[in-house]
Amino acid sequence: MNAAIRRVQYAVRGPIVSRALELERELRQGVPKPFTEVIKANVGDAQAMGQKPITFLRQVAALCLYPPLLSDPSFPEDAKARARRLLDACAGQSVGERGPGGSDVSGGALTSSGGCDVIWGCDVIWGCDVIWGL
Repeated sequence: MNAAIRRVQYAVRGPIVSRALELERELRQGVPKPFTEVIKANVGDAQAMGQKPITFLRQVAALCLYPPLLSDPSFPEDAKARARRLLDACAGQSVGERGPGGSDVSGGALTSSGGCDVIWGCDVIWGCDVIWGL
């Protein structure tokens, strides 16, 4: 392995973060800068940078993990429909199923092909240069 790769560090704290905090403090004190805010893009937390949570995916996950929520009127119908579709493809209506005899560890036909569809869609929509072998 390349020695430079071995030296790579993921530093949530470090000189860049320290400088960002210093710049934020200066902005709050009214020190003139050619910008009005500091965006911390180093932490991998898109919500900390202002992106809204991906609510639909969280709703579907919650509905799949606790199916009694399917009768809860606070969940939107599109999320319920997706959760029902996923649960219908699972033996025993459980996301923990492993297929007939416990031998299918791929997650069931729908979830496997659905996952491929999602990945393929991302590849096509965002123009990734990755070939997924579909």
